[in-house]
Amino acid sequence: ILLAGYMWTLTPITVYADPYTYSITAYMSGIQVGIQGCIKTEYLAFSPFFLMQSLSGSADVNGTTYDLDTQTVKTLGIDIVFRPLSITLSGLMQQVDQNSKYRTYFISLSYDFRFGGIGDSDSNERMKK
Repeated sequence: ILLAGYMWTLTPITVYADPYTYSITAYMSGIQVGIQGCIKTEYLAFSPFFLMQSLSGSADVNGTTYDLDTQTVKTLGIDIVFRPLSITLSGLMQQVDQNSKYRTYFISLSYDFRFGGIGDSDSNERMKK
């Protein structure tokens, strides 16, 4: 799967740092491009992906507006699905700009609940695909 498009985020935040209160509204927008593949076996599906976003915008802090420089965010990850039980283990690494010392690591375990249960005919048909 190839993907590309325009994205935007609007993030309102209130920060309480006694005795101060900060009201922050951040707006970021830009382009994103990515690719995701999938390799299936009888019981497992491996789905690696890469996503790159270039975002810029502004932030309003207690009525004062600040420009936010363009940031490039790169995300590399994989989803591993145990198909018979619809259990997914996901992991990703995210880095903002190439020279950044900061990276975000995210690991999750999820279950895909579908009406009808694991042994229904629909889930058996999905296993064949």
